[in-house]
Amino acid sequence: MPSSPHRNIASVAIWSLTLVAWCCATMGGSAQAPTSIAPSRVLVVYNANWGDEDGDGVQDSLQVANYYASTRGVPAANLLGLGITLNYGPIRYDVTEYTRFYSEMIQPIRNKLAALGPTNIDVILLCYGVPYNLGSDTSGTGLVAIDNVLIALNNWSPTFKN
Repeated sequence: MPSSPHRNIASVAIWSLTLVAWCCATMGGSAQAPTSIAPSRVLVVYNANWGDEDGDGVQDSLQVANYYASTRGVPAANLLGLGITLNYGPIRYDVTEYTRFYSEMIQPIRNKLAALGPTNIDVILLCYGVPYNLGSDTSGTGLVAIDNVLIALNNWSPTFKN
């Protein structure tokens, strides 16, 4: 009798659960809870130039930042509004806008990190409205995720397109 897709899925599920149970048993049976990041070690970045698309009287990027901060207990001092100007859609800076990208994103984030203490922030959270790509669809360079750029924050030059 040919097996049905449901029988195959059930078999995979059973084997997967068996494997998980075996791993737990062979590792002493006790799992440690992951440690969480203290809210004071999070920098919440929002686009201060984003509009109020839902018409509630509060700028949307700020609304998301405030919601996250209040829900997670992030101090108000750890919110950073950036004056972002985008000419290539809501999600990216083009490679031709490197100088503006540096002055609108890199430098203010560097400054805020320095003000909060150079070793006091573990997470930079980019809220709705903050671009997440740098690059060009047509230049052949492709797009680079801005969170990858932030990993090397202190290595970026204000004049050289890294």
